[in-house]
Amino acid sequence: MEINGNTLIYGVIGRSINYTLSPKIHNYLFKKFNFNAVYICFNMDFKKDDFYNFLKTLSKSYNIKGLNVTIPYKKFAWEFSKNDYNNVKAVNTLKLENGEILGENTDIYGFKKALVDKLKFNPSGKNFLIYGAGDTARTIIFSILNECNQIYLVNRTLKNAIKLKENFKSDKIILDKPQDYILIDIVINATPVDLTIDYKKFKKECCFFDVKYINSKFITEAKKRKFKAINGKWMLILQGVKSFEFWTGKEIEEKIINNIYRRLR
Repeated sequence: MEINGNTLIYGVIGRSINYTLSPKIHNYLFKKFNFNAVYICFNMDFKKDDFYNFLKTLSKSYNIKGLNVTIPYKKFAWEFSKNDYNNVKAVNTLKLENGEILGENTDIYGFKKALVDKLKFNPSGKNFLIYGAGDTARTIIFSILNECNQIYLVNRTLKNAIKLKENFKSDKIILDKPQDYILIDIVINATPVDLTIDYKKFKKECCFFDVKYINSKFITEAKKRKFKAINGKWMLILQGVKSFEFWTGKEIEEKIINNIYRRLR
C-alpha cells in the first residue's frame, strides 16, 4: 500500500502494548478491501485529563478516524464518548466523526461469540468462576448475567470486586470462591496474570477461557488434562472485526475471519 495525503489512520491506544496483534488484523482487512487506510499503535502513558485532550485533538483531524482502546483506558473512553454502555462503564472502540467521539464496546460481541461459537459453551443456567474485577471482567459479566445461574467472582483486591457487584446490583454475583468446585461449569481468567489452579477440583465437563491471547500455562495445562479450553485469540479477532465494521460499514464474511485466525496462529 502506498501511503499518501488521503490515507486514513486508525489505531489502538493503550499502555505497554508493543505486543499487540491488532495491527496485523486491521491492516490485513484494509488491504483485503482496498481501503486507503493504515492501522498503527499508540503506546501511551496518560492521566485522565491528558487522555481526554488527546482524544479531542484527534477528533478534529481530517484523517484520523478510529481507535481501539485497551488497558488501562477503557473507562476513560466510556466517559469521554457518546455511547450506550452505562452498565459496563467501558468502551474499547471509538469512531472520530465530524468532531464527535462515538463509543462502542465490541468486546461484548467478541467474548460472547468466542464463548458460544468457538468454545461451544452455552451460558444459559451455568455457573461461572471469574478471576478479576477490571474492565474485561465487567464486560464479561454484562454479556452473561441475564443467562447464567451464578457468578463466583474472585479478585486480589476485594473492594474492586465489591464495586463491580454494586454496579450490576445482582444477587447472582457471589464475592467468593465456590464451596464445591464441582458446581463450576466454566473458569475465566480476566486478569493479566497466569492463573495457577488445582484442576482436580473441577468436573471433566468444565471449560476454561483465558482473555489473554497468548498460550498461557492456565490454558495449556487445561488442554493437557483434556478439558475444553481456549485463549483470547478468537475474542481479539472477533472484537477487532466488529470494530472494523463499526468504522467502515463493511460486513466481514466468516471465511475471512477464519483466514485471520490462521494468519495469527
